[in-house]
Amino acid sequence: MIQGYRLPLAASILIVSFLSSAAIVPAPGQCWTDRIFAFSGALQFSCNATKRCINETLLLDEATKECGQFSCNATKRCVNETLLLDEATKECGQVSAISATVLRTSIYSQPPKNYTFRERCGFGHSFGIDYTCCAPYQFHEHCLLEPRWQQNHTDKLLTMMKKVTRLAKGLHVNMTEPKKILEDVELWQAFTEFNDYSGNLTSMYYMPSEGITKCTQTSDQHVTPKNSTFISRHRTYFEFRKGLENRIFVTKYYDLPQDAMRFAYSNYYNCTAHRPPLFHSANPKEMAEWVYEGCYFFPELEETNIQLAFELNHNRSIGFDPPGKDFWKAEDATEKYCQWIVEKLTDPEWEGEDASQSNLYSTAGSVLLLTVSVLVVAALGFTLWKRKTEKDTESKERSTTVVYHIFNDEGPK
Repeated sequence: MIQGYRLPLAASILIVSFLSSAAIVPAPGQCWTDRIFAFSGALQFSCNATKRCINETLLLDEATKECGQFSCNATKRCVNETLLLDEATKECGQVSAISATVLRTSIYSQPPKNYTFRERCGFGHSFGIDYTCCAPYQFHEHCLLEPRWQQNHTDKLLTMMKKVTRLAKGLHVNMTEPKKILEDVELWQAFTEFNDYSGNLTSMYYMPSEGITKCTQTSDQHVTPKNSTFISRHRTYFEFRKGLENRIFVTKYYDLPQDAMRFAYSNYYNCTAHRPPLFHSANPKEMAEWVYEGCYFFPELEETNIQLAFELNHNRSIGFDPPGKDFWKAEDATEKYCQWIVEKLTDPEWEGEDASQSNLYSTAGSVLLLTVSVLVVAALGFTLWKRKTEKDTESKERSTTVVYHIFNDEGPK
């Protein structure tokens, strides 16, 4: 049953957060290391980029910028008292044309704690730099723009999918001509409603105004470095996680449901002749490669990226993921996945639920009838008990009154 695939959103976020932290993200308060390369070319949509030999001063400047360390050097300064009064007047809220700076303050960036240039390519030139930073870590989990994974969205989507499947199956069972099936008004309306809802879901994201603060690049879903600039390992992994979350979101709520419903709508159910084109996107390994775009400046991230893709894909399941990672290791995994989808869509336990709903209503009716019967019996019993109690009380009161009068009538002799 589909219920077996549900995972509370909070638990899912915790799992993904743990996996990310266990990979390369430092613990709070710890120093962290990173690697930066200068590159030529473009990274967006394709990997047409190569490492670029550059002056080491520029590499160090980029490392300093990404590290984000700042130092404040401030000292008291002796100034004319008139200037001090003007400053106080200004701060009080009154208009003053003259202002003075009381403190001589300079805030400037500092180089990382340690650094080493990589792959030297001439005097004072290198392709990259490794450095250690002890400033607060920038690429936090809470800075990822997460799609709105809500159970009510999943439930509604699955209900619509099951309706399309049931209607299509009913028409095919009745041997309706394929052309008439496609022209069936009820089926077309059900498919259109599903199609619109599926498309709308993929635009629902949590925006920075809803609680994401003190983050870098919060306004973008996926950020690729500008052409011929710099690329770092931590930035790459951060953007990979952001892009992967988006890719899985679209795959789960749009690509796979759309293909599955077209599969059911046309009743092909023939993976050899009519395998839907996007079934390959369900493979977590292909998701990871698609998001990373093949630019392997950091091969050490490859295994971590794929592992994260498998885990995140599993945690975000809405019921269309075969169990186990080994399923996707086979060379013909996409074909096997198509067959697995066919079995799921044609499984009466998934597609119908009419019988189970009838049984549910029948059971609920029986329970309701039994409950009413018990309440009636209880009410009747309570009424009889109350009447008996009232009679006993009345009899007792009369008995007490008689005894009282007897004793009073006796009097002293």
